[in-house]
Amino acid sequence: MKKFILFVLLFGLIPSAHAADSSQADPNGFVTQRKFNKMIEIMRHFYEQLHEIEAKLKDHSQSKDQTLKELADLKKKMANFSGASGGGKSASADDGEVNLEDLSNSEVKTADTTEKPMPLFKVYFDFNLTAAPGLNAPDGGSGLSFNNYHSYIMLDMFPEKDIHFFTDVNPSPKFYEINWHFAEPFTIRLGKIFIPFDDMYPHNIFGGRVNVSSLLPTGVGSFLPDLYADLGVGLDTELLNTANFNWTFDSYVVNGFQSGGTDPVTSTSKYPNFPALLPTSTDTNKNKSYGARTHILVNNAIGLGTSYYHGRWSDQNDPALYLSMLGFDAQFYYRKTSLRIGTASMKIDLPSTATTPNFVRSANYVELMTKFGTNDRWRPWIRAGQQDLDDRIVNIDDRQIVGGGLAFKPNVLEFSIEYGYDTKYLVAKTNYSFTNFRVVASF
Repeated sequence: MKKFILFVLLFGLIPSAHAADSSQADPNGFVTQRKFNKMIEIMRHFYEQLHEIEAKLKDHSQSKDQTLKELADLKKKMANFSGASGGGKSASADDGEVNLEDLSNSEVKTADTTEKPMPLFKVYFDFNLTAAPGLNAPDGGSGLSFNNYHSYIMLDMFPEKDIHFFTDVNPSPKFYEINWHFAEPFTIRLGKIFIPFDDMYPHNIFGGRVNVSSLLPTGVGSFLPDLYADLGVGLDTELLNTANFNWTFDSYVVNGFQSGGTDPVTSTSKYPNFPALLPTSTDTNKNKSYGARTHILVNNAIGLGTSYYHGRWSDQNDPALYLSMLGFDAQFYYRKTSLRIGTASMKIDLPSTATTPNFVRSANYVELMTKFGTNDRWRPWIRAGQQDLDDRIVNIDDRQIVGGGLAFKPNVLEFSIEYGYDTKYLVAKTNYSFTNFRVVASF
């Protein structure tokens, strides 16, 4: 999502369009009419490539690191376009053209432009018809309802060549970042940043279904927040990038989880809070949480990742209590088919008033997805997963979901149907099946 703005770089890379008449020479290196027309053709070519990458980001058809590599390659082509189109030699109506095939061979240059970059707005909206018998209905209601889970207007902007800002346009934004690529290969991130845990952030499918809390029965939690973003600073590094091997390392320091939850065993004992969204507020202790993720991609076919997180959750005036989280994930790609596997475990300290000194949360998932049809417009998948949010008890938070879905994207609209069934039976549960008809508009 946050990378879509790269298209706006193109406008910063195009020289000033003081277009001369197409019959005149261009001794000052300005853009002739014919050359300008060619630029438009090249821009259209870049946009088509960005549209393909955008689709990969949305449907998770390949790893984040591979997608970022494609974006970096496209960004380089955009810079090459600056070198090819704004060169110093004179251009006539006959020779003032840019050849697309020359883009990968031309020297990378930085454009000298006084034009201010324009912000790019993206819209992401969905409309759903959900059938979940017993969902949020203690009396066993039908659970059939129209719903809306995502209503986003997102802003992306490059105020300078190496600085990127993005957020959702909202009086209380759920995320916002300033990314500064201050030196190769380092990027520093500031704000309410996305936490790089697992391969599928900001959303994940721990437990067998996308972790949107509004899709769950009342009182049922998820392993990680809906959007895993927190106030802090991060540092992203690409340690190695070749045609057959990519290695990244991303680290961060953030406020972290806080107290405020309810202990399901000892209700009067303090307990960490695992909300749908982490708060945008002052931290409750001086200890900062920290973590890192490293990932390798081999031959664009096998990806392996490890994620770690550690931090204090108790308040400053209480005894220091910590939680640690460790995750592993793997991805396998063959042509248009991908297989993803992930597992994570979290160990949490408890105060002396609890029945045990600590407890464990755990979750995992597996997903098989492919694409077919004209322009890969059809995308079926099957997935499964389980979660246990407190190993001291068995309750409605425990789930084992299996299911699948089919999506069709003919244009900016995507139509999909998804079904999931919870095979973990408990008397206290009111909902087991979930069917969702969905339309997504993204542009």
